[in-house]
Parts: sequence; structure tokens; C-alpha cells
Amino acid sequence: MTDRRQGAASEWRAVAKQNPWKLSPTEAEALEALTQTFCVKTGARVMGVSGKTFEAHLGRARRKMEAYNSLH
Repeated sequence: MTDRRQGAASEWRAVAKQNPWKLSPTEAEALEALTQTFCVKTGARVMGVSGKTFEAHLGRARRKMEAYNSLH
């Protein structure tokens, strides 16, 4: 992982721990897995769920955060 990506991931973890968006534990876990792996398939494996379930958790988190795509 590049230094820039690692820096962004650690910044995200600091904000996510404050939970300003009232994410469920599962949604927060999915976002954490995504920051560690940068990949839906691997993130799903880390959580022990299917890719579709993982994407559903991410989708709910994105709606709560008003981030309607992955580029926000």
C-alpha cells in the first residue's frame, strides 16, 4: 500500500471511531474492512460475508454519510 493510501486510511479510521453518522456496527465494520483492503471481494472475505452482503452494508453507510459514490 502506498504511503498516501495508508495516510488516508488512518485518517478515515480516526473519523470513523467518532461515528458522527450514527453507523451501525456492521456498517462501520464494512467501511473499516474497505479501508484495509481497498477491495469489495477481499473486504467481504475479511468480514466473512458474501460480496453482495458487503456491498449492502457499504450502500447503507454511504447513504447515511451522503456519499453517493466511492469518490467522495
